[in-house]
Amino acid sequence: MTGSQNRRTYAIVAAIAVVGLALSCLAGALAGGLAGFLVGRRQGTIMAERAIESRLAQLRIVQIVPDLLPFAAPTPEGELAVPAVAGARILQVNPDTPAAKAGLRRGDLITAVDDMPIDGAHNLPDLIAQHRVGDKVVIRFLRQGKADSVRVTLAEDPRQSGRAYLGVVIRMVGVEPSSESPDD
Repeated sequence: MTGSQNRRTYAIVAAIAVVGLALSCLAGALAGGLAGFLVGRRQGTIMAERAIESRLAQLRIVQIVPDLLPFAAPTPEGELAVPAVAGARILQVNPDTPAAKAGLRRGDLITAVDDMPIDGAHNLPDLIAQHRVGDKVVIRFLRQGKADSVRVTLAEDPRQSGRAYLGVVIRMVGVEPSSESPDD
């Protein structure tokens, strides 16, 4: 072999080595990146599942507030027996709203709107949203364990033009999932 052929062979071998080294670095980076992505993705899924479970556990906590449930009677074991009634517990009645004008109060449990019961299939915000501004609806409720009803003329929601508005802040009770809903 001549000197120029030797140099050419060394150059080819060096080029192959450099290309091989570059490809192995690239393959290593891709494999490491993929592994990191998959581990991070799995960890993210685990954290999201834990957050959801934690939130669901918070939603399922039953908190008995005596001034909101004056009709709950103690059992022989000393626990409060709360009637199994689904509805929307009024936490706040906003001033100068249809609910305030009709005499609804904090603690009332709204059980139906126009004979449509509040249950897992029908919640108060959805029932009110089915009506128009100016519609007259009958609100059935429990106050201190006694059933009552009032006729309410729905107003316009100050936050959303054209949307019917009752004017209460509620917490759904006896309905899964439990939720709070402002200003329905």
